Order: sequence, then C-alpha cells, then structure tokens
Amino acid sequence: MDSIFLNVVKDENSMTELLRNFLSYELFLTEFLRLILPTEIASKINNEDIETQKRIEGNGQPDLLIQNENCEILFEIKIQDTLLTSNQPTNYLNYLQKDTNKYKLLILIIPKSYTHINEWEERVKTSTSNIPTKTIYWENILYILQNHAFLKFNQCFVEFSHLLSSWFENEKINFNNAQVTIMNQKSTPEIIEKLFTIVDGVRNSCSKQVSSRYTRDKGEFCIYFRDKKNIEFLYFGVWFDFWKNYKKPLCFGVGEDFDKEVIDHFKKTHPDAITHDGWIMSWIDEDIFVDENCNEKINQIIDREIKELMSKFNGHKALT
Repeated sequence: MDSIFLNVVKDENSMTELLRNFLSYELFLTEFLRLILPTEIASKINNEDIETQKRIEGNGQPDLLIQNENCEILFEIKIQDTLLTSNQPTNYLNYLQKDTNKYKLLILIIPKSYTHINEWEERVKTSTSNIPTKTIYWENILYILQNHAFLKFNQCFVEFSHLLSSWFENEKINFNNAQVTIMNQKSTPEIIEKLFTIVDGVRNSCSKQVSSRYTRDKGEFCIYFRDKKNIEFLYFGVWFDFWKNYKKPLCFGVGEDFDKEVIDHFKKTHPDAITHDGWIMSWIDEDIFVDENCNEKINQIIDREIKELMSKFNGHKALT
C-alpha cells in the first residue's frame, strides 16, 4: 500500500524533517530514545531539545541534533547508498570532543543495505576521538512502528510505516514450480500486453465523451473515469489483487463512497458484484475474451456503463 508521504519525501532532508515531526509525539519519542540511549539520559530529553540541519561551529551540519544541558547527540542520516563526505564522521567527532561534561554520542541512521558502513567504521576507528558512536537502521524504526500497540493503530504512524516499508523492507518473493512454468511460457507476457492494450483502447474510445485519470503501477493498470466536474465515477482496468483473489483479470466498478443512487444502480445491474477493499466490482466474462471482436465488445460494455452511471449521477465526493 502506498503511503500518503510518497513523492513528498524524496531525499535525506525531507525524510529527516518527517522523522523530526513524528518525534513531536511523546510516545514515539520515548520509543525512539529507548532504541538509542540509556534510560537515565533519555528521561532528560524532551521535544524542544531536537533540531534539524543546525550548523555546528565550522564542523558541518548534522541532519538531526539533540542538545540540552545534559547531553549532545548528533545524527548522520542516510536513506540511500550515498557516499560519505570527506569530513564524515571526523568533524562531528571533533566537535563532540569539546565540553565532555555532557553525555555525547554520534549516531548513524542507515538502511541495512548501506554499503559504506565499513568505511564509516574505519574512519571512526582511526580518529583521535573517544566519543562513542552507534549505528541504527531504518528497519529498527520500522519495527517500532509495526509492533507498538498504540502506534500501529494510529493512522499517521501507519502512513509513516508504509513509507519506511516501501523504502527499506524487501518483500520476500518465492516461485513454485507451476508459477515458474507459466512465467517461462511465451503466452504469459503476451496475455499481460493484450490486457494493457485493451485498457488503452477503452480509454481512447471513451475519451470523447468523458475525461479520465490513468494509473499504472505495481498494483494496477487502470482508468478512473471522470465527469465534467472532474469527479471520478467508474473504475476499469487490471487490478492485480482482484485478479489474484477472484480470477478476474479485467474488472470495473464503483467505490463504496460514491453517490447512493449510483451504487444502487450498479448493484441492481450487476447482482453478482463483489465488494473488495472499498470497491463494488464486476468483471469481463470469460466468453468475451475468446470472441474474435473481444476488444470492441469490451469497449461497448464500458461505454454502456459510463452512459448508465452518468444518467444516475447526483454528485458523489471526489476520490483522492
């Protein structure tokens, strides 16, 4: 599932700012500090002690900084496999070496796939500083979000979790023998290509009477048709999750938050429709696919659906 932060958080600076914003929540701050600090130090830190992108006396600009009368903790944050700068982490360590009456720590936050960790550790080892360092992984932070009883049911943190999961958690994928056989058949990619071509054809065919939004990602290849007010009222395309669950490669339908009259009409004309993940869906029957005029018949089906639904349309709320 895509996060609402997708395409908003694009680099280390924006990810750092997002992390900082979430640290404003006391519960998450407590869990985060527990991950990186001794309890006696963590208990003396509050939200006001945290800053981002603060330049430190000619020694660079750490991504995140926790500073108060008891401690000073610098963070270097990496979200991709970016190189270390020539002065990382040496300048940070030199800075922290001053005023050692406070608790000092340098923390590196990285993905587990970060390949320059050995270089970081070697630079720390060869420095003249005795300041301690610690490495934590984005996957550790994701674990907190996914397993804490409160955070995993708070929608804001669920979205943050989805973002971190999409960036740092690799889904384990295995194929059974039957799937490998199907995958290596010439007809398999041809089937996918033909389905996508049908979706393209429907969009082109219906473009004169109605506008649409086109979506093509790992979960679907589809069209959201819109009326003259730019409000979406009909879905059509390849929805892989629906295909996987119901063995229906091409589906069309309406959302559960659509105008009641539109929904009632769709249910009446499609009594076998399936409700799935917020949508009421019908599908293209198997006998249509084997027809020699397959794409023309599908065009006619969707054209009829558009005309019927628009005749019933009273103005449901737009999808986002």
